[in-house]
Amino acid sequence: HDPKIGNTDEHLRRVLQGGIGPSRILRFEPTTGKIEQAYVDKSPSHIVFDRRPPHYAYIADSNLWSTYCFGTGRMDRYDFTSGIQRLDSYETEDFYRIPSHDILHYGGKSLLCATVFANQIHCIDAQTMTLAKRIYLSEKRRVPDFSRGPYQYPDHDRTPYTLHPVDGTPYLILASLWGIWILDVGSGEVVSKISYNTRECPVSSMGHSIAF
Repeated sequence: HDPKIGNTDEHLRRVLQGGIGPSRILRFEPTTGKIEQAYVDKSPSHIVFDRRPPHYAYIADSNLWSTYCFGTGRMDRYDFTSGIQRLDSYETEDFYRIPSHDILHYGGKSLLCATVFANQIHCIDAQTMTLAKRIYLSEKRRVPDFSRGPYQYPDHDRTPYTLHPVDGTPYLILASLWGIWILDVGSGEVVSKISYNTRECPVSSMGHSIAF
């Protein structure tokens, strides 16, 4: 119960019905000090810039607050060259949470790869913003249930928090509460892994950091 907003459960249900309020995207021009802003729905959470021209930006709108999910998310493509211009978007009925995303350049293609609840990787064609491949990391897949209000994500989820592409190869490095995996997006198979927290009860949590 939060005294500032009254009954927390009732408040969350109202937000679920009406949607999360808009958030701001800011663009700062360091040479002039100019700041531009745009309002976006579904709580934009993470941004990645393509390392290759035309250096578009990809923003994951996770549609969550804290650990509460208010519906499916969205991936937006932006051009920040001379302002804030949203070009197009990617959405599917199972596109939830999106804790990490980045672009893998391999075999003449640019794949925008995203970790998705539960236990999925969505490989999106960065040119067309359409799904190129969906990879399931486990047969155990929860589907968010909104019948009683916003869905609360589990504390010990197996979905990777972090994704790191290895350019020029078909490999993604994934990190979760349970281990670090190397995924071959061509075959959809995990080719190597380091496991920790193997007792099915993590004693520690990790954020999004991974270095390569």
